[in-house]
Amino acid sequence: MSLDISNMYLNTPLKYFQYIRFHIDVILEEVIEEYDLRSKVDENGCVYVEIRMAIIYGLKESGKLANVELQKVLAAA
Repeated sequence: MSLDISNMYLNTPLKYFQYIRFHIDVILEEVIEEYDLRSKVDENGCVYVEIRMAIIYGLKESGKLANVELQKVLAAA
């Protein structure tokens, strides 16, 4: 049997939320309009985003949290 647990790694809830900043110029116009981001831009032209799940590669917490969640799932089985 084989399993693909990559989604578990990417969908692990973060214990402490992380924040990231994007310049408004790198965001698609459709996204800007849908979420009314122009009203949320700071004086430097940036929008801040709260990250609640490990959905971005490179978050240092992702590996550890995914391992803990995987251990819980395997222990239940």
